[in-house]
Amino acid sequence: MPDSQGHDDGIFTAIMMGDRVCTGGKDGRLMVWMGQRSNMGSNTLVEDNEVDFGSGVTSLLFHAESKWLFCGLFSGDIRAFRQEPAAETRLMGHREPVTCLLVHESVLVSGSHDGSVRAWQYDTAGNCFQCVATIASPLGQVFKILVHPSGNLWVGSQRGITCVNLQSLQPVGNIESPSRVVAMLHYQASILVAYANGTIKVYDAAGNEQFSHGPLGEHTTNMSAAIMHIPNKGKDVLLCGQELGYVTVYDMPEFKPRGSFTTGYDGEVMAILDLGADGLFVTCGFSGDVVIWRWEEDKAMGVISTSPF
Repeated sequence: MPDSQGHDDGIFTAIMMGDRVCTGGKDGRLMVWMGQRSNMGSNTLVEDNEVDFGSGVTSLLFHAESKWLFCGLFSGDIRAFRQEPAAETRLMGHREPVTCLLVHESVLVSGSHDGSVRAWQYDTAGNCFQCVATIASPLGQVFKILVHPSGNLWVGSQRGITCVNLQSLQPVGNIESPSRVVAMLHYQASILVAYANGTIKVYDAAGNEQFSHGPLGEHTTNMSAAIMHIPNKGKDVLLCGQELGYVTVYDMPEFKPRGSFTTGYDGEVMAILDLGADGLFVTCGFSGDVVIWRWEEDKAMGVISTSPF
């Protein structure tokens, strides 16, 4: 992306909002991008809108059913916007950066570096979200949250994972780790967890470890992770974003290393986003760059590779 476009600093997070890409940066801006395809067949992102919050945008969530866009900020606030019907509100309660957001049964759940998870319910009369519960993380700063189909909330923290019963809102167990949680992903009936030291682990619903990999070879860090389905191959892949702009790829579910590629920039890869069409995906991170990629089949080699546009 040209220097005259995009974020002025690193990118913390990226999500899909319908057919738009949203990125949140250290520069305090939320930027909304629209994909375009040129006459030459290349893919580009064109800025569609932006909001300047004056505080780094550390997490994003678009809830398609309610049409709410939630923006977690470095300041600890959460800003929320809805286009139809039009509404805007501010959620205040966290004291440090809001790192993760999800919606479960119409309740917004947020996690923060302040070591807490908060649950928020929307008050239609007051056009605001009220904090209805606060859960302290026993393992430090919160980085990721995920709801397992069994009904437990998994809280990925500085020193591992805490499982919280959503009925009682009480912790029911910890999975301690020497490295912080970077990502937690549903895969089949299991939970795949990426740790900052390059380790990948798979757990069952009860928190029992089923598989562990790394750190190994060139894969010694994790900054982000995503699971994608390669079109026309019937194959799932795990992409692990790392420091220094590298991404390592594994075939799933056998966890066979496919290899690594460089994004072309030196900063940490903070987000990998499946665009959900034509094998396209996006990488972005602390360099401030947004790069579009597409899976392609090398007919001579019979393998799948990535190439930038």
